[in-house]
Amino acid sequence: MLEVCEVVAIEPVQEVEFSDHSTHRLQQVWCKSSDEETQGAWTTFVKLYDNNIEANANLKVGDMVGLEITPTSRRTRDDNVVQSIIIKLKVGAA
Repeated sequence: MLEVCEVVAIEPVQEVEFSDHSTHRLQQVWCKSSDEETQGAWTTFVKLYDNNIEANANLKVGDMVGLEITPTSRRTRDDNVVQSIIIKLKVGAA
């Protein structure tokens, strides 16, 4: 599903270390629903890593962006099912 959202905050870039001990740059972009009547009222964030930070360098608070929201699930080693949501920022989609 593709939702049109408004950027409400952009956090500074920080360095994070993954479990494999590689270091990456991370920037979180906070977005809220643009049409609360049809989409409901919600706020979420999107994590941008490395090259995606540069690809969205012109992004600023107040911009309208598209978010691709995909529900997903995975099975754990102990046979439980974990549900989650994948959220991707769509460049130039809004």
